[in-house]
Amino acid sequence: MKAAVINGSARDGSNSDLLARVVVEGLPHEVVQLGIDKLPHIDDRRHANPSFGPVNAAYGAIMERILDCPVWVFASPVYWYGFSGIMKDFVDLWSHIMRVPEWQFQKRMAGKHAFLVLVGGDNPRLKALGLVQQFYWTADFMKMQFGGYVIGEGNRPGDVLHDMEAMSQARALNRQVASLLG
Repeated sequence: MKAAVINGSARDGSNSDLLARVVVEGLPHEVVQLGIDKLPHIDDRRHANPSFGPVNAAYGAIMERILDCPVWVFASPVYWYGFSGIMKDFVDLWSHIMRVPEWQFQKRMAGKHAFLVLVGGDNPRLKALGLVQQFYWTADFMKMQFGGYVIGEGNRPGDVLHDMEAMSQARALNRQVASLLG
């Protein structure tokens, strides 16, 4: 068993990436760099005829890599008090994949453990709480177990490594994820 890390940063080595690495340090994991894998925006066809077609190949390839992982760590910079655009696209595309029967997406997502890693500036421990709540309800809708979150402060590359509170919380999440992976 391994954890899936979904990195919603546009750059490798970002603050959210660095903090997520602490969460999975020493544990088996698979990293998805959404900034590298180009995803489409959702074409909302829930009420159209025809409805959704096949899942986009790039998105399907990502899901094939991580869908059996029991723990998912969502890592995103906080942009304008919300997820990065590429992380939002990743989650929005659930509306598509969950309507393609062969994926059995909702069934396969139920019971997974979801963790959230956020890094931003401008008092993120307060101002990113709305994003935490939004993510909690997303996990609840998918019947995932929300295991917790860490919010770090950082703007310039590497800043989060000096946020001792966030680093301590990330190490605590690491122990929690390790216990889930057995």
